[in-house]
Amino acid sequence: EEEPAGMKEKAAAIVFALNRLVLVEKHENPVYESLADRIEMLLEMWRERKVSYEELFSIGKEIWREKEKLEQRQRELGFDDVEYAMLLALEKELGKKKEFVEDVRELSREIKPLMFEGWYLQRSARQEVKKRIRRWVRKLKTRYGFEYEKVEEIFRAVVEGIERYGK
Repeated sequence: EEEPAGMKEKAAAIVFALNRLVLVEKHENPVYESLADRIEMLLEMWRERKVSYEELFSIGKEIWREKEKLEQRQRELGFDDVEYAMLLALEKELGKKKEFVEDVRELSREIKPLMFEGWYLQRSARQEVKKRIRRWVRKLKTRYGFEYEKVEEIFRAVVEGIERYGK
């Protein structure tokens, strides 16, 4: 069955807009990074023509709405990119809990004073930030009772977000 050319153009427009936003600029914004896997799946579907243009457009619109929802949430929480990256990393590993917002604020208050201009270039500053993050993750393990394997995963994800967005 032949699909209307207009739908093909709409699907192409949303697929390529998401591709540019999320895959090209994902290291500039934690929201984009959190959507990258879904965008890559959408691109794969586009390349392999696995679904109709209408379905591609629908999936693309859904991802776009999710992007807007995440950006709105970041604004409502008043989180900068570093804090939001920490929250998204925590939620990716442990699911959503409203208590995580205050947990992230707690860590942020503790490490922000250590994150002076160029902090990531100084070994001692990086080590101190990592030490505080590790302590914070252990505290979360005690508070929420997750498996020990998650401690390292959360630690790595939080450090990665801080190093990426906290420069």
